[in-house]
Amino acid sequence: MDRLHTNIVFDDPRFMVTVVQSLEFRTGSSNHMRFMTGSLQPIAVIVKEPDKSYALNMDARLVDIDSIMPGAS
Repeated sequence: MDRLHTNIVFDDPRFMVTVVQSLEFRTGSSNHMRFMTGSLQPIAVIVKEPDKSYALNMDARLVDIDSIMPGAS
């Protein structure tokens, strides 16, 4: 099960920086035991300024915000 998680890492009157992460949990069982694992992987950084917003992937390349977080722009 993958889902996106956002976290604001910086916010001031000039701009806001948000990290977008993929959050994945897996559960299972083996020999009468249950287990759960999880991972958190960075996907992009979104920068919002008063007059514009843009997103950068982990290679520092511009990406479409709506392809990462539909409805975020």
